[in-house]
Amino acid sequence: MGTKTVTMDTIALAMAHRNRLPEPKRFQSVVEWQFPRAHRYFDDCGKLIAVIEQAFPGLICQGMSPDGFRFVGSSHGITAAHFYWEKASVSQVGKGDAGLADATVRFWSLVQAGLGISSVSRLGHRTWLLYETNTQADANHWLSGFRFLAFDREGGDVLGTPDAGGSVIRTKLEVGGRRLRLEVNAGTASINQKQVHGVFVDADIVLEPLDSTENLGEFVSWNGTFIRENIEPWFRGKK
Repeated sequence: MGTKTVTMDTIALAMAHRNRLPEPKRFQSVVEWQFPRAHRYFDDCGKLIAVIEQAFPGLICQGMSPDGFRFVGSSHGITAAHFYWEKASVSQVGKGDAGLADATVRFWSLVQAGLGISSVSRLGHRTWLLYETNTQADANHWLSGFRFLAFDREGGDVLGTPDAGGSVIRTKLEVGGRRLRLEVNAGTASINQKQVHGVFVDADIVLEPLDSTENLGEFVSWNGTFIRENIEPWFRGKK
């Protein structure tokens, strides 16, 4: 399936559904950087851990895992973070996206300086939404009437097609070279130690490659607004 540039309004019109879902919960967001291997990682990781814990009081390093050092807790709107010699990330669970852009800029500036990173090969911002239903069967029933049938302005090519478990669409946005992968499935998950059922939406917005991270805060803020204003309403009927 080819990748095309389309408007979100065109997609939204094609995705109208006869049944409305409840207001969604934005239960997790992750911003991740991938970059060429930073060999200073092996010399300076201890210093960087200390700097991160000082800048984000409440985030505590849990030690080294196979893919780097991980932090958990809560500070400045984020609930987890990690860095390795070729990638880094910040996560936000159960807090919407409040403060995520500012915390992302702050964390990245520390990692970039601490590891001497000069370029980034991939920047991704992934958000998971949950439209809760009473049972998974209810979510499956809703999904059975859902289709990604998105056409370009000439009314030609289908950009997304449903599969057995849900629907996936990949397309280009018309702002800043962003690419969007959107996946929708019915399922059950444990959130805040509670089993919940519903329609799960996985929205992944990516820049690859990118020239710089100078506009990192704008990237994260724009993505959050885009998901709130353009994606969330699709699954709740027409705006």
